[in-house]
Amino acid sequence: MAASLYDDDDWAIGGIKYTGTFDGNLEEIWHVVSRGWYAAYPEYFGNSFDTESILAQAMDIARGGKFYDTPSEYPAGAWYKYSDESCTYSCQISEYFYWAVMANIGALDTSITNKCYPNKGEWSICTKSELEAKDI
Repeated sequence: MAASLYDDDDWAIGGIKYTGTFDGNLEEIWHVVSRGWYAAYPEYFGNSFDTESILAQAMDIARGGKFYDTPSEYPAGAWYKYSDESCTYSCQISEYFYWAVMANIGALDTSITNKCYPNKGEWSICTKSELEAKDI
């Protein structure tokens, strides 16, 4: 996964462009990598409900509020709406972080994959420019 972050080695994104489908390995590998960040840098990446990490604050803004349990309906304007009720707050953070990173590296661009559906579903930001404009 890390190789996809370098300008001259875009094997993951290149694969998505070639097949037109999303590579699920990007998500699962990212979840493994990010777990280390949650523990090593809790002030930035803390993932528990009682944390005020930068990542938790960003997710709470994206969901339209700080919710311990998954809401049955998200507030208008929320752009991250993960609806799996079995997904705890820390699970919600993991999914949010994954979506944001995938948009940031170009893996959700609708011109190359069908993984992102603007204005519906759990995540509606598909490109790096949209991410920079909406999810500061």
